[in-house]
Amino acid sequence: MCSIVRKPSLTIVARLQKCFQPWPTYLVLSLWMIVLPLAQIARPDEPVNGNNAEGGTELATSEAVGSAEAAGRWTPLWDGKTLDGWDRTQFGGEGECYIEDGQVILEFGSDMTGITYAGKAPLPTTNYELRLEARRLAGTDFFCGLTFPVNDSHCSFIVGGWSGGVVGLSTLDKNDAANNETAKYVRFEKEKWYRVRVRVTPENISTWIDDKQMVDCNIKGREVGLRAEVLLSRPLGISTWRTRGGLRNIEIRKLTDEEVAEQNERDKSNDGAKNSNE
Repeated sequence: MCSIVRKPSLTIVARLQKCFQPWPTYLVLSLWMIVLPLAQIARPDEPVNGNNAEGGTELATSEAVGSAEAAGRWTPLWDGKTLDGWDRTQFGGEGECYIEDGQVILEFGSDMTGITYAGKAPLPTTNYELRLEARRLAGTDFFCGLTFPVNDSHCSFIVGGWSGGVVGLSTLDKNDAANNETAKYVRFEKEKWYRVRVRVTPENISTWIDDKQMVDCNIKGREVGLRAEVLLSRPLGISTWRTRGGLRNIEIRKLTDEEVAEQNERDKSNDGAKNSNE
């Protein structure tokens, strides 16, 4: 491991030389090299590399999520240590939620267990991305039911549902992930972390797992909604179904103007292709 030592300022060195005039300059510099690390240790509350004093993560603020300066930058929604900013979702029959080894553990529920965002930062409803890592620790149903805002409604991205392998959006035109065109089957390994990402624009919902696109859905004119079971996950929540799961690295970012323009162009192209086929 390499350490970096700051070059001492001439003002501080001069003060030390004045205090220790009989000492050679090299001894004064040596004293500075001892004093500097001690001074840094004495200020344990100073943030380092975006983390707080206890090793947690600076959480999203309204400025961090919604400002133009924040566009393109990932902002944490979970501090990595506590459930501050999140509520245990009161589904009824839910299992325990707790922190273990840097992850949120969602225990088996009857039927569902989950957490719902309760932070101070208002969430965007379009032109944004969410990402997190999730894994199935035990059980055979979905280990990540990610509920998120979509314009004036909400939707869920289901990962590993319907006996373990179905991926898709719930709901589109009142049809859930197993019964609409976004349904796919993916084989998931237990205890393996999967990177889950969702992008929302006014006319599109796109999703990825480990950078492989799962959904690219034009929602113009579609009824986007939720199954009744996850209404309590609004505005943003993550849940499991009769499954023990782990979550970590929950983050959000606003899309850049360039990304929004690119998506809008793709949506227009898709509309044109659809109209030409009708």
